[in-house]
Amino acid sequence: PSTDDITINVDELPTTADAGLDQTICSPTATLSANTPLIGTGTWTVIAGTATVTSVNDPNSGVTGLTTGVNTFRWTITNGTCTPSTDDITINVDELPTAADAGLDQTICSPTATLAANTPLIGTGTWTVIAGTASVTSVNDPNSGVTGLTTGINTFRWTITNGTCTPSTDDITINVDELPTTADAGLDQTI
Repeated sequence: PSTDDITINVDELPTTADAGLDQTICSPTATLSANTPLIGTGTWTVIAGTATVTSVNDPNSGVTGLTTGVNTFRWTITNGTCTPSTDDITINVDELPTAADAGLDQTICSPTATLAANTPLIGTGTWTVIAGTASVTSVNDPNSGVTGLTTGINTFRWTITNGTCTPSTDDITINVDELPTTADAGLDQTI
């Protein structure tokens, strides 16, 4: 009798891919954080955005050149002829807020005034009272009115924020002069 042997090699299934948690940042660079494969080889690919993965087979690779908005990366673990395991992660890059400009300092003789900051193109502006006892009528309005100004220096801060980015701030002072003493010229005279 004649015999012929065959060998069937069965590849192990690759480790289940876990690309890590989604991120929201304010920078064109980041660090990925996928699982290290116990079976197979992991590879990063850019699915959306224009970023560059520094080391495509490193689960904790750096990425550079992230686009403002959504960037998507896929962590794929392959082993032999088995179906690859994949998982995606998104890195959302917030845009820097508009640079805050609180306007010009003012010197007035009234307990009310109008602020004059720039309107943010990116982000949301908010007024806060830093010194004095005034009240801002509409804290998100760059041209809000203020009431209850104290005599002397009143300081206001215009802060523009956007997502995770460092806020942009600028201060303005409104100096309220004290009302002069009421004039009294004395009594009329006939001489």
